[in-house]
Amino acid sequence: MKDEKKKSAEEQSEFKRRFKQNPVLIIGAFVIAILSVLSFVLFPAIVPQAAGAFSNELVFGSYDGTTIQYVPGNNFANTVRYYASMYGKDINTMSGSDYNTMQIWNSAYKDAATRVAMLKEMQAADYVAPDSLVDKEVAGNSQFHENGRFSPALYRSLDNATRLALWRDTRDSLAVGKYLEDLTSIKSSDAEKKFLGEMARKVRSFQMAAFPLSSYPDSEALKFAAVNPALFMQVHLSQITVADKAAADSLLNEIKAGTQTFEDAAKASSSDRYAQQGGDMGTMTAYGFDTIITDETERKAVLALKDGEYSAVVTVPGGFAFYRCEEDARPLDTSKPEQIAIARAYMQGFERGQMEDYIITAAQKIASDTPSLGFEEASKAVANTLFWPADAPFSVQSFGPVPLNFGGDSLLKTLDTSSISSLVSASNNENFWENAFATPVNSASKPFVMGDYIVSLYPTEETTDEEGVSSVDTQLSYWFSYSVQQSISNFFFNSPKMKDNFWDAFSRLYGG
Repeated sequence: MKDEKKKSAEEQSEFKRRFKQNPVLIIGAFVIAILSVLSFVLFPAIVPQAAGAFSNELVFGSYDGTTIQYVPGNNFANTVRYYASMYGKDINTMSGSDYNTMQIWNSAYKDAATRVAMLKEMQAADYVAPDSLVDKEVAGNSQFHENGRFSPALYRSLDNATRLALWRDTRDSLAVGKYLEDLTSIKSSDAEKKFLGEMARKVRSFQMAAFPLSSYPDSEALKFAAVNPALFMQVHLSQITVADKAAADSLLNEIKAGTQTFEDAAKASSSDRYAQQGGDMGTMTAYGFDTIITDETERKAVLALKDGEYSAVVTVPGGFAFYRCEEDARPLDTSKPEQIAIARAYMQGFERGQMEDYIITAAQKIASDTPSLGFEEASKAVANTLFWPADAPFSVQSFGPVPLNFGGDSLLKTLDTSSISSLVSASNNENFWENAFATPVNSASKPFVMGDYIVSLYPTEETTDEEGVSSVDTQLSYWFSYSVQQSISNFFFNSPKMKDNFWDAFSRLYGG
């Protein structure tokens, strides 16, 4: 069988980018890739080559009990050679430390594993290529042609074992080819093309104001801390943790009696991460004990300790613990930026909604002020009421044109998030797309939450993209075949029937 293979599957977004840059080139490459797949499965295999440096049999995995094995001269081995030639590499001299070597072996392994899986599925369907068809394909192999006709002498020049292996491989290739043919021959309808074309037709360009949660003002965080002072008390305790309550009680009594010091007992008996520090936990914020001492009554008692006092034994995740207070608890020092950051961090972790509501309320002025000030100035006015680092001043950002492409389908033009970090989560954000295309042009949208940002959009222009419509019409059949082929491999590798031991086998192959 001709030893041509489909290329490794690329991410659909990369495919889309390359298509837009050079559609003729990509379509040509795509056709070649599809023909490579078909030639890989539909035509006779090449005569096995010498094993070279890789003469051992290696098992890389299995599918439904059938091993995916590298054997010199088998389909997997020939595929490795094919990919090596694509990279301009010699399989016998490749280095395991070369990233391309891993790519070559991994691509060949995925092809081989997918082939084994497809064969298993065809066997389960009781499909076997007729002997007459196999004979015809073997006879059609150009390796056995002389002057354009089949040469019995060339065919008989192979030993019996090689001819049998070739015949069986051709039979398997026909079965796999039938499997792929059934999947990739599905056609898209004209209605589907029209629907997707209409999605691509209307595109909009935007200005955007994005306010991160970190813009929540310090003054508001301090107000929250003032209302909830117990959460932010600064406490300095030492801790000893043991697995048994009786042992904890006994150890606490010994320390109180002066039989041994707290520090020595911590180093000798404590099982927590503070043991080698003599139990010293350093200064912590009170709310940090919520997950350490889950019983509220016990926790309040520990946090109320005065300098030098010991707690009773309490329940902790690691067993049982008791504490010694190293200094009286003190309130948050709001004159220090690092102390204010503690309150901000708590709010972002536990009171995120309050922060979002505050910024949303502030950003609502953008829509009302835009008619008189313009979107950019209205957004800057809101930013001035929030917290903004002097070294990173606020600015309105622009992007587009883009169609309504919820989910970031690579068949349509996608958002370019490379230079606008606040757009990273936009593709799958319903609020984003709803506001982007429901807001009238030259109007500010209502503010909405998008990831760690509060965002207001301003559509600056709506146009039609006939090139995008044409692109969808041109790409659809290729994209569909590409997606099906990619899905086949993903389906099998996500199946519980697949046992993937690639990295173990690759490491053994190169002495890792």
